[in-house]
Amino acid sequence: HTGAILESSGFTPAEVAELHSRGGVYCLQLDPKAKGSAAHTAAMQNLIEQLPPGFVQAKPLREELKAGAEYRWCKCGKSSNQPFCDSSGEQVSGCVAETVTVDEDRRFPFCGCHLSKLGARCDGTHKFVSPAAVEKFVQEKQK
Repeated sequence: HTGAILESSGFTPAEVAELHSRGGVYCLQLDPKAKGSAAHTAAMQNLIEQLPPGFVQAKPLREELKAGAEYRWCKCGKSSNQPFCDSSGEQVSGCVAETVTVDEDRRFPFCGCHLSKLGARCDGTHKFVSPAAVEKFVQEKQK
């Protein structure tokens, strides 16, 4: 079941196998059928309230990538060209971008919440970000 969720999130079958081999659950997407269950209730009570530095949005930033090309993912959130680094953070805070390459042309789900345990790749953690925290972020950004 987790494999199907991961594949629908943009992971290739080989990447799903690699994630499973690491022994962790990297996609935190809840099964919609579980709504109302004890597990769903517990997850909803443990929503992420504190947004990390670099937070951009509570969903992936999907981009078409070319095989073999290097892309620099902005880790600090200061770039005006999200999800790509424009070196803004390097000048201010010494932030160093994460380099991403793919083996084949594909659509890549960059992490927009900066909570992914997979670095630049979205792992679904954004689904556990509190809507109130996102609303506060949006309001402060508009000031």
